[in-house]
Amino acid sequence: MKKILVTALVSIMMLFSTQAFAQLGIGGGYANLKLGGADVAKTLDGQKAWNGFYVGLDYNWKFSAELPGLSLDPGISYLYAAYNGDKGHYLRFPVKIKYTFDIAPDFKVAPYTGPAFNLGFAGKRFNKDSHAIKNWNAQWGVGTQVVFSDAVALDLGWDWGMSRQSKVSDDLKVRGNMFHIGLVFLINAY
Repeated sequence: MKKILVTALVSIMMLFSTQAFAQLGIGGGYANLKLGGADVAKTLDGQKAWNGFYVGLDYNWKFSAELPGLSLDPGISYLYAAYNGDKGHYLRFPVKIKYTFDIAPDFKVAPYTGPAFNLGFAGKRFNKDSHAIKNWNAQWGVGTQVVFSDAVALDLGWDWGMSRQSKVSDDLKVRGNMFHIGLVFLINAY
């Protein structure tokens, strides 16, 4: 067991020591949450969208010097959404796989995809009502960032719900989707 732990620790250290460049991103923006699926009318939300905002940070970790555009971006953010007096507070954990293309010296485009895991921790949205939704969900997202001068990025994305959201029954086809747009300020971390 000791050899396995030492091997794993050395492997992780080698992985991080070979990175050529990394960035920390701090940002936020607008979020629109909406339930979708065949049984959405049987939930608390019906067809209504919840508008809100998110703030958080992510770490843009480059895989290697041989693939300078490919990166992994794990992150954490706080997400708030409200509709007609009802509120939902979430901790969000996105993991993006991103590839950055240089378009011009100070202009890059970076499409991404990857999972996001959301944990709702407060709000009427998760009450014990029989039509309420679950306080956690998994999503798969796609999006793109437009990066200016390696300092600021416009982030635009859509996340499709992968897990069922209804507390009424796991058989109901109800999934949580999200549109988001925001700004990310990039800080170089060598």
